[in-house]
Amino acid sequence: MAPERRMKANLHQPNSGKTVTNATKNILSENQTTEWDRHRSQIMSLFSRLRMRDRIELLELGINEQAAIEAFAAPSVLTRVFERDDTPHAIIAFHQLTPKALVVSLMASAEWSSVAPSVWRWAQRTAKPYLLAQGFTRAECRTMTGHDDAIHFLERLGFTRECCVPAYGASGNSFLQYAWRLENHVPI
Repeated sequence: MAPERRMKANLHQPNSGKTVTNATKNILSENQTTEWDRHRSQIMSLFSRLRMRDRIELLELGINEQAAIEAFAAPSVLTRVFERDDTPHAIIAFHQLTPKALVVSLMASAEWSSVAPSVWRWAQRTAKPYLLAQGFTRAECRTMTGHDDAIHFLERLGFTRECCVPAYGASGNSFLQYAWRLENHVPI
């Protein structure tokens, strides 16, 4: 069987912008609760196997692992977990920053290369048209200088490097800010 046919991707649907807490879970239907629990367990599984570079970047951003898990599990405009052989290897989430802009986050396991092509196709064919239809025109993210996998992937997706943010990390590392101009307009 071709690798892509064995790959599963799960989409987390936001719940009307409200944070899902244990109290909220009590009023969700059994189906919604089961799906939310599955989504959360996928994220926790992925975070137990994060790439070392992603762990370092989280530390530089001052974000502990539990806070990152909570952020990825929180309601978003669009979130998707990418699996291969029932094991999550990447998650991408788009959270609203302004009425027209999103912040995008991606974390992956050491097996990132096994799902990267599917993440790219999904971003181009599904995420971008969906986000445009929702009225968004920009998605931005920052990555630490030297995080070559992330930089290469962002540029392959069509993100444009906007600036270098010096001394942004906890230990003084610089970060690069990238933006995905969803309307494909020319930067000024």
